[in-house]
Amino acid sequence: TVYVPAAQVAPALKTDAGKLTETAQLQGPQAEQDKATYKVWHKNDAVDGPAGKYLVNNEGQVMYLVDPGINGTYNKRPDGSEVKKYDAPKAVLMSYIIKGILDQQLPWTLVLFGVMIALVLEMAGIPSLAFAVGVYLPLSSSAPLFVGGMIRWLVDRRNSKLDQYKDLNEEEMQAAG
Repeated sequence: TVYVPAAQVAPALKTDAGKLTETAQLQGPQAEQDKATYKVWHKNDAVDGPAGKYLVNNEGQVMYLVDPGINGTYNKRPDGSEVKKYDAPKAVLMSYIIKGILDQQLPWTLVLFGVMIALVLEMAGIPSLAFAVGVYLPLSSSAPLFVGGMIRWLVDRRNSKLDQYKDLNEEEMQAAG
């Protein structure tokens, strides 16, 4: 997490600190320079500054924007040290869907297009979820899954020819494997 000074992102941003009940302190390396306790403000709009989690002093002055380690955008602390940020694509996708529904700006044409693709796949006998995961994941993630599936198929095929497995039905073969 990077605590971005409010002067960099929203210098004039203020709120009513009396309405805020949650408190927090800085964590990690930045906590050594600032040990104060702040009130937490979850700003949902982009007026006068980006939406996000802010730390506010008792007078209502916004002191820091809390930029998370996952899906965060600021990768330098105020002292200049680098911070490695991690992406969580599924979380970003879900946040887009939730924000789209709440803001009533979800691109329904794309949603309906996806539904149509899923229906066509299901009618063709192709599992739409497996197809979607295959499209969504990069080849570097899909390839090991494919290789693992092929190995399982080869092992199952070899096992079905062994004497001890010849009289088993499909369910019993799965349980024995």
